[in-house]
Amino acid sequence: MKLAYGILGVFVVIVALWMWQVRPEVVKQDVTDPGGPNVMYNQAKTVADLRFSQAQNNGKWDVAIAAYTDAISIRPENSEAQNDLGASYYQKALGLLGDPIEEDLRAYSSDPKDSIDYIHERLGEGGKYTWEVNDDVMLLLEDYIAEHQNFLYARTPVGMYHQVTFISGAAVPALKLAEIHLRRSMDIKPDYAPAYRNLGAMYITQGRLRGGTDILDQALQLEPGDSELYQYIQQLKGY
Repeated sequence: MKLAYGILGVFVVIVALWMWQVRPEVVKQDVTDPGGPNVMYNQAKTVADLRFSQAQNNGKWDVAIAAYTDAISIRPENSEAQNDLGASYYQKALGLLGDPIEEDLRAYSSDPKDSIDYIHERLGEGGKYTWEVNDDVMLLLEDYIAEHQNFLYARTPVGMYHQVTFISGAAVPALKLAEIHLRRSMDIKPDYAPAYRNLGAMYITQGRLRGGTDILDQALQLEPGDSELYQYIQQLKGY
């Protein structure tokens, strides 16, 4: 039961934007203080950037995460390293999600409880799911969400029905850690555009369309010359 879902149609674009944005640059070492914290950090960051590049090919994101964690242990207030660690957690999550599932449940059953049972079963399998549901299912779903909080959830009203997105399973902890480090990067350096761009893209992936678009707007304000980001935001807004 595939549904026409324009935002998920640009899922690959989201990932491409993310990969283009977060690919780390090698930090030049400061040789004026051999053995000092600057050199130690630069060495650790250079190793982490290498591990990131390798993980793009071999999928070993835990290795990149460990390397960035080492760099942050030397300089926890470095915005770039916090951003790159968040990006690594996000990439790990994408690998765990697999292919997104999109289904229209509005005609699934005359009994809304059947839809809730089906949703519960699928969430137990883990992954990313987007469903279209009617008001009667949505009412029961609100109670279900209140009782089960081991997933990420977003809802978008669409005409006379609701579009709900769930992410469950092993990707959830990685996504939560990604947000922690991306927001830490933003707190450390409020004008650091890559962190805004990355967090916004991650929200869009989670189905948090309004919040993600707002954060991407902030990234564009910080980098107004980014025509690619501008066009993507216009697409999200339906212009």
